[in-house]
Amino acid sequence: MGGRGWEVTAVKILDHPAHSPDLATSDFRLFLHLEKHLAGQKFHEDEEVKNEVTTWLLNAGGGVQ
Repeated sequence: MGGRGWEVTAVKILDHPAHSPDLATSDFRLFLHLEKHLAGQKFHEDEEVKNEVTTWLLNAGGGVQ
């Protein structure tokens, strides 16, 4: 028994990376600029969003450096 009446019978250690390999720190800067670009726009279909983001990325991410 633990000091506060809790009994620990099994603990499963989850193996996971300290940082997500899918989202690098540099991505946050990119997303900030993309968010500003998309601000105020209204989209009615998912395809419209995909097209706008793709166009923005192909145009050098709106000048993000």
